[in-house]
Amino acid sequence: MKNYKLMSSIEVLKYRYRRMSKKRKGEVLKELEERFFVDRKYLMRLLACKQGGRPKTPAGKGRPSKYGDAKFQAALRKVWKITYFMCGRYLKIAMPDWLPAIEQKYGAFSLDVRERLLAISAATIDRHLRPNKAEHGKSFTRPGSVIRSEIPVQGCVWDISTPGYIECDTVAHCGGSMLGDFVNSVTTVDIASTWIEVRATWGREAVLA
Repeated sequence: MKNYKLMSSIEVLKYRYRRMSKKRKGEVLKELEERFFVDRKYLMRLLACKQGGRPKTPAGKGRPSKYGDAKFQAALRKVWKITYFMCGRYLKIAMPDWLPAIEQKYGAFSLDVRERLLAISAATIDRHLRPNKAEHGKSFTRPGSVIRSEIPVQGCVWDISTPGYIECDTVAHCGGSMLGDFVNSVTTVDIASTWIEVRATWGREAVLA
């Protein structure tokens, strides 16, 4: 009953509310707050739109992204490519260390672009690079909980001086489809010595490695 009375009052007031002065709107909101014990911001949303609830922003009418211009997009793609296509989480962490070296070799970014490269979040990096990631194929790696519990995995910079600790990765040369047989490249890197062994295998079975 209380909610019905509130909505009835809103229906009566909302058309006049839009034409009221700021002072008068405040008085109306205060009266509704005291009468129905409802949050002021909720009342403002109800009075501001035609059918109640939060007014919807028309498509394309919202605030433009500060990362959407072509100049910044080109800079982000360039950094992403030079850093060997890091994911957004790693690229965000690595950005302060990589930028000076990138600028020294390839030329400095403008101050505005540089500040935005350092400020952009990991999630926003992934969102803006999503169309470009599709061009580089799919990842078919599926981490298993058993492997992670048996083998220690380190995602940051390795501080290893003894040979024998390796990183190993495979690349499927499948054209984007896992159907049928195809060649996989297997790359193994010794962290301490940086010795690299590369081999191609037909299929992914362990007996072929």
